[in-house]
Amino acid sequence: MAAAPDIANLTSSADVFATNHTLPQIRAIHRALHVQIDDKAARLRTQVGSSYRGLLGTADSIVQMRKDNDAVQALLARMGHRCGRAVVGRKLEGYAVFAPEAEDPRMAVFARARLLDACALVVGKLLLKGRGAVAAGHDTRLGPGDRLLLGSEVLVLSRLLSKGFTREELEREPDVALVVETARKSIEGLRRRLLRSMEKFLEKTADNQAQRQQHTLKALCAYSLATSSGARDVLKHFLTVRSKAMSAALYADDAETGRHQGGANVLKSQLLYVRTLLDVQALVPFKLSDALAKLKKRPLLQGDVLRNVEALRLDVYERWCGDDILTFTPFILNHYTQLEDSFKSLNHTQPAAAASSHHLHTA
Repeated sequence: MAAAPDIANLTSSADVFATNHTLPQIRAIHRALHVQIDDKAARLRTQVGSSYRGLLGTADSIVQMRKDNDAVQALLARMGHRCGRAVVGRKLEGYAVFAPEAEDPRMAVFARARLLDACALVVGKLLLKGRGAVAAGHDTRLGPGDRLLLGSEVLVLSRLLSKGFTREELEREPDVALVVETARKSIEGLRRRLLRSMEKFLEKTADNQAQRQQHTLKALCAYSLATSSGARDVLKHFLTVRSKAMSAALYADDAETGRHQGGANVLKSQLLYVRTLLDVQALVPFKLSDALAKLKKRPLLQGDVLRNVEALRLDVYERWCGDDILTFTPFILNHYTQLEDSFKSLNHTQPAAAASSHHLHTA
């Protein structure tokens, strides 16, 4: 059977029905021509449909542009109406009356007194066990070390606010004087409670070493802020608290029987001693020095955690604070050399401490 000729070379019906083409070839040419016709018809329908859809999209765009144009014209008309001479004149007259009230120095006194009172409330709520961060208006639940550090920052802010009131301002505003005096007494008591909370936290040693050391570091930074202590004094306070805790654990009596448990108390005291050595070797001198240095890198009011306390409303009240408060940066003596010497003196006890800790955990 002869192959079908190439239909691309056929230009007329005479070429199709030529004498050299057999009937099967003519039928093959007929089928090929029908296939081409169907293919071109399908492509033509697709092209026409695409053009029609594009035309509909263009029409929709024109309609939307007309709506947007009408909205813009209406907006410009309202703006033109509000910018009339009479309207602007009335607004200027109203602002002229409002501006002196906004610049009234009494507003700054009232605002700082309100912020001082809020500081006392925040510190008190932060000392609530378990829900202090939420009660203080913070958006996330803070850990114990973070809560102590935030409480110290608020305490420092309240101390700055308390010192910022002059005698003339308090004599001129008796209500403010009463609020300030009450807040000062409250803050002094809260300071003692905060320091006691720090001591209670430092007396405890959790099993999770990394988490314990992280929160211990933040608690030491909180103590440094609250007492304006340097790194050497902070380390001394930490060792003093742990020493008292070891003595209390060694001579503690059983809560149920009231009898002294010698062996168990010795193990508790020794475990506390070993963990104290490990904590000191992990924090001194580098981590503690770096953490204290980080407190001095930026002003107090620029701290993210402090600004997130909703109860303080620093985004509103900070405009009434003076430059001495806005630019205040804690001054902390680092005593890096003394810490490094202390670290060297404790370095030789690290193998024994690690071995004792392993022995106590396996006992």
